[in-house]
Amino acid sequence: MKAALILGAISLCTHVAYGQLGLTSRARHTFPGIEIGVKAGVNIQRTSGSTVWASPFTTGPMAGAYASFTKGNLGWRAEILSKMGWVQYKSTGEDVKCVYVDVPILAEYRILDVVTIHGGPVYTYLASARGMTGGSKLNMLFNKHDISVALGAEVRVNKRLAI
Repeated sequence: MKAALILGAISLCTHVAYGQLGLTSRARHTFPGIEIGVKAGVNIQRTSGSTVWASPFTTGPMAGAYASFTKGNLGWRAEILSKMGWVQYKSTGEDVKCVYVDVPILAEYRILDVVTIHGGPVYTYLASARGMTGGSKLNMLFNKHDISVALGAEVRVNKRLAI
């Protein structure tokens, strides 16, 4: 038991040290780089069912965290995002607030030191859908689970900020 705890502690320290090696540009080509961060922005998505909703699109805030693992110009990024959107129910005019959780798993390719493109599958879970005036649950009007594809690009402004 004692040996297992010591081995586990050494293993954990090794992974932490190994993860830090990717921070310098010379080590990036030899060891994988690990980057952890937060992201925020605006979510714009298409809502199907044009006969039910006043507009086919919904917009709202989006925020979450990510972990990126790169070696050279290639890498993987896992994210967890929370996003909101508002749509208007056509028959009553009531606004519906939807809260989603996204889990994208993206492949990354660094074109230049400051430009990265990424894409991959996204699993989306509908956490809630509530009417804004009555507060009634309207989850039955939406798919609870969804799978889609995300494609995008990122421009690194400096070491701590990317757009």
